[in-house]
Amino acid sequence: MFMKIHRSAHRNMQGPLGKFAYLAIPALLALSSPPAVALEPMTEAEYLMLPEYCKAQGNVSDRYFQKHGRADLVQKWKAALGSDHQHYHHFCWAIVSIARAYKGSSAYGSRNSLALRAIHDIEYVLDRANPDLILLPEIYTKLGEAYLLAGDDRNAEAAFRKAWETNPAYWRPYVWWAQRLMQLGKMQEARFVAEEGQKNAPGVKALDDLIRDLGTSRKHPSKK
Repeated sequence: MFMKIHRSAHRNMQGPLGKFAYLAIPALLALSSPPAVALEPMTEAEYLMLPEYCKAQGNVSDRYFQKHGRADLVQKWKAALGSDHQHYHHFCWAIVSIARAYKGSSAYGSRNSLALRAIHDIEYVLDRANPDLILLPEIYTKLGEAYLLAGDDRNAEAAFRKAWETNPAYWRPYVWWAQRLMQLGKMQEARFVAEEGQKNAPGVKALDDLIRDLGTSRKHPSKK
């Protein structure tokens, strides 16, 4: 038993690098309770590292919103996000869960459990998001990152593809997936992804450097 990542409108999509029907995640996520904030309170340092739009939503952290919140940011992001403004704090918590997963702190749970929590929170936002939500490329990229942390390359790839299909000029998902392909030893595929990103987002140093590194890797495939 599996759950789709998003509404049925996203089935059978064709992107610049391939087609996929939908993403699936384990039934345990579908059957668990609705996503909520992480069990451990957010720290001030975690709050301050969040993007600007997260600091414009009181539901992210009422305590630090009261301390650091700015009325101009609230109005700016309410205008930019419209009805999506009421839900996206779950994405902000997913960012925190992913950061905690990298630290591997047992105080917050295992790497895998934190990745699954992030996936769940992101799914919550995607299930309610308008198709023109300006944060979608970033949200799908973070979803792919969370899937990588959970050891699920298949759904990570699909999420990254959805990110660059939503906005081909958003370069981060190309870098993420190309780097993963490099780790898997799939240098030709990695180069194709990186070059596709470079074509759609010219002048991005991260992509230029990655393509250069891929050229070096191709010359020295056995170097470790």
